[in-house]
Amino acid sequence: ILSSLFEADALRELHRTNKMVWVSVQSLDIMSQLEFCRRPGHEGYVHVLRCTLPVVGESPAAAALVLHQLLAGFSGLERERTTEDTEGAARSWLLRDAVNQSRAYFLLRLIPSVAPPDPGSRWPWLDALLGLLLACCKADARPGQALHPPPQASAPMDQLRDLAHEVWAMLFSPQWMPYPATSTASASASASRNVVVEVWFPLYVARSLEGFPAWTPFDALGRTVLAVAKRPDLPAAVLENLVHQLAPRSQASAQLRQLCFGLSNVVPLHLLGLALDLFLDEVYTKQASASARGRSFLEEEMCRVMDVNGDYQRKPQIARWFQHNIVHGGKDSYSKL
Repeated sequence: ILSSLFEADALRELHRTNKMVWVSVQSLDIMSQLEFCRRPGHEGYVHVLRCTLPVVGESPAAAALVLHQLLAGFSGLERERTTEDTEGAARSWLLRDAVNQSRAYFLLRLIPSVAPPDPGSRWPWLDALLGLLLACCKADARPGQALHPPPQASAPMDQLRDLAHEVWAMLFSPQWMPYPATSTASASASASRNVVVEVWFPLYVARSLEGFPAWTPFDALGRTVLAVAKRPDLPAAVLENLVHQLAPRSQASAQLRQLCFGLSNVVPLHLLGLALDLFLDEVYTKQASASARGRSFLEEEMCRVMDVNGDYQRKPQIARWFQHNIVHGGKDSYSKL
């Protein structure tokens, strides 16, 4: 029935009467509610998406309306006041049944196509979406709270989790959240971006590390962390929190260790000294104190980080810090070198 609304004659009538946006929004909402029983490869399903997504993607107002419609099903989510409450409400909604899980999967698949770049204050449902993403990332964090297995035609929960991580990586990319120098957003939109980076990003890292390596995909986690670390407006407090979270886990994971060390190659230059001091305090001093072999291992890791650094401004500063504090056993902060 939905597919018949977008046949040639019907499409012309929708455009003539300026109802195409409204019908597209309502159709996507209906499809999200039927996602749990969708048959893979259905031609009508694909046809509706091909007709509706370009319409919604070309109009920020239509995109905001679609996201409002889909997120409106998250009962009570818009009334929550704290990030923890928002995440908790989303998790309760997600755990309710397979229909909600399938609807969440449909929504997350739409995000890259319909999410307006640099939404800021124009997207009042952003907190609700971020709460849902956190709930998806923590899907199996506690025994006995695993998500209900959805019908065979629906998405397995590992796909829902992986998709949530991919959306996080997209949200923090400069294409979706432009840097201040390239953004034309208002002051309120810029403030909204700051909240996403300063409040939601540390929560994302915490939830991801809770599930690593069991169900958190490292590639998506790494892309998200590096996208935030590269931001020229990265707050020092966010960098400190990031290293404090990564450092303890890096002892048992080569991937997290490389990610932690690699921050010195990407953080803004004005935060490079802080990153190196954090590395010295949180990683080298604590982890290398156990044995000489451990010190040698960490020194080799840092050398590999410097080898791949081609920044003529950054690399000499890292090398000077490395020679003083690591090779010669100094304990001076970066500012004293």
